[in-house]
Amino acid sequence: MTVFGCLGKFSALVVSMPDPIIGASFLVLFGVLAAVGVSNLQYVDLNSSRNLLCFGMSLFLGLSFPGWVAKNEHLIRSGNDDIDQVITALLGNNMFMGCFSALVLDNVIPGTAEERGILLWRKSKLDDTDLDENSHSSLKTYDFPIGMRFIRKWRWAKYIPVMPTFIEIEREICCAKEEALDEENDNAMFEYPKLRKSGDTNTVVSDDMYGRSNEHIDKATLPRDFTTL
Repeated sequence: MTVFGCLGKFSALVVSMPDPIIGASFLVLFGVLAAVGVSNLQYVDLNSSRNLLCFGMSLFLGLSFPGWVAKNEHLIRSGNDDIDQVITALLGNNMFMGCFSALVLDNVIPGTAEERGILLWRKSKLDDTDLDENSHSSLKTYDFPIGMRFIRKWRWAKYIPVMPTFIEIEREICCAKEEALDEENDNAMFEYPKLRKSGDTNTVVSDDMYGRSNEHIDKATLPRDFTTL
């Protein structure tokens, strides 16, 4: 809209559009934006009362609280007019109130990593087919359109979270991979050994997870529900 306002021909085209078309365009635009925002909850356990409380309260505060602030601006008196204007502007912004209240509730109310969707989010990073081990092509999504050649030369940029070269992105993926490998190793260690009959009637042979045989197991010491293979 800013560009259309600067160019006379395009601004005339927009002005000539009927109001229903403009209204429908805004309806579709903001409807899709709202749906994209809610889609971030796909990794969260929505069966949890904690998450429902955080989502419901943040949504309600974001919609209702700015209206209350607009009608009661005289109640905000800190003694400094500049600070009062800043507080009024922030509390009167729907997006800020929704984001701020959700951030506070999610960090104040105790919850597990599974409830908060952290585990599924890390798993999705591992299952990302666009990730190339050599070029890290999926991480290029966060690159700036121009100037990346110079930004990669700045060593201090990898410590700034808002920079695309922030090392925390690669660290999270590596940590998630290590956790998945550790979980697989733990599951393999606790598997029952495979037993088979030996030539000696009093012993059986067991193969552990490393393929090594052990012939010093007496049948009398085995549990009753243990079946020799």
